[in-house]
Amino acid sequence: MNKKGAIVTLISFKKYVLFYLFLFLLILGLIYVLPKIRTITDNVSCESLIPDRIKLSTPNSDMLSFHSGTNEKWLDGAEIISFFCFKGNKEGENINYFYCKNIYYSNKPITPEGNVGKEIKFKINLVVDPNNVIDENYKIVGYNCNN
Repeated sequence: MNKKGAIVTLISFKKYVLFYLFLFLLILGLIYVLPKIRTITDNVSCESLIPDRIKLSTPNSDMLSFHSGTNEKWLDGAEIISFFCFKGNKEGENINYFYCKNIYYSNKPITPEGNVGKEIKFKINLVVDPNNVIDENYKIVGYNCNN
């Protein structure tokens, strides 16, 4: 009877060892695999998109403009679409800066494995210093983003 009990205990112990080994491997696998499953969108923030400077043209002294096709891109490589910037004239704005409002950013990132990620959309507002220019590249002194 002792041998029978010992066999039952031994089998039971093996089941627990296998169960805990399986559980350990599952947790280890999730820790390793989950970051790979996440799409690039989890890592994209507005702050990671904004360049230090942006190329703008000056149609007149109260307005700056940006036109697509100038090969300007956000820092993640997405193309910047056309927009206009106007001299500060509203409450809370600085009259020495230009405000570029409602610039729409949209991108569908592709993971290294070739999977298309969730579309990322931002509405970006830039504040540009017209006195800090290097080769038509104006310094961006502020920004904010909305999803």
